Amino acid sequence: MLGLEPLGIAIFGYADADYGTGILPDLSDMDHSGAPYAALAYDGASFHTPTFPVAGPFENAGFLLSFEMEGATITASSAAVAAANLLDLQPGTVWRSVTGTVSSSLFVDLAGPAPCNIAAFVAPNLTGSGYVRIRGYVSAADRDTDTNPVGDTNWRSPWPLGNRPFAPDLPYLVGVVRWVNEVSLRYWRIDIGDGGGVAYNEIAVLRLGRFWQPSENMDLDAGVQPGFAPADLQIASDFGGTFPQRRGNPRVLTLTWSGMAHDDAEKLAEDLHGRLGLAREVVCIYEPGDATTLHRRIVYGLLSEPGRRTAKPWFRDGKWGWDTAVAIKQLL
Repeated sequence: MLGLEPLGIAIFGYADADYGTGILPDLSDMDHSGAPYAALAYDGASFHTPTFPVAGPFENAGFLLSFEMEGATITASSAAVAAANLLDLQPGTVWRSVTGTVSSSLFVDLAGPAPCNIAAFVAPNLTGSGYVRIRGYVSAADRDTDTNPVGDTNWRSPWPLGNRPFAPDLPYLVGVVRWVNEVSLRYWRIDIGDGGGVAYNEIAVLRLGRFWQPSENMDLDAGVQPGFAPADLQIASDFGGTFPQRRGNPRVLTLTWSGMAHDDAEKLAEDLHGRLGLAREVVCIYEPGDATTLHRRIVYGLLSEPGRRTAKPWFRDGKWGWDTAVAIKQLL
């Protein structure tokens, strides 16, 4: 079962003299019958009305652990650079379609059936006119021929409100598509189309899996914001000079929970710290309902330190609970 919520967006342009003066746009010639041409999803041959992420209700922080991707294979309908690069965890290696191809399909074969309900696209070149469509299938033959899909997200934008964020301070962006699904499937197809003037489709890492949100949210009063762990070098010369060498500034995200329920504390300890260890990647969205600045609420990286939780529960606010923390260092 899949469920989606559509959103309509109007974008107005102004002359330089009118912008910021309070002068209202002229709406008399606006076509209210459908989405404007520039906001349609392009599949290489035609345009379709897409669905954009909406600013939903407040949600607890969540994790895409993507264990389902271990042992998976990915092929592409067009590949100038191999689709196998989507499976490694490095943002510096990419899959890229042949130049001139802006409509591509990715064929994912998981190691086993999984009830996937989230896809993360690390460092994609998708523009604000780029969209994806995700479908699950019972067999590889059905997937390859696009026959009898079990679910269909329809065309979706991976960007908040359908606009590619401008964030030059971030090393790369992570686009996310979420949907409702409870059916475990092994075979998935992701169609990509971009009418935004790019020369090819490109994605560094693809993660498909199940989004897990603890029933208890992180401590909001901690003022959660990613810090930075600069890897830059400052090299002193023998003559008193200093030569900086830029090596990137990965974000480090630390989330704390106080009074976490026993089952959620066990899952954090087992899945995040036990199964992930310090060598498997994770996608953390610490404010999933914030569509406007969602790109800043996502960290793709590795656990930067072993997990810790209290050995015994504490009694506070009328209930027993465990304290724990998660620290994630962004992959560059």
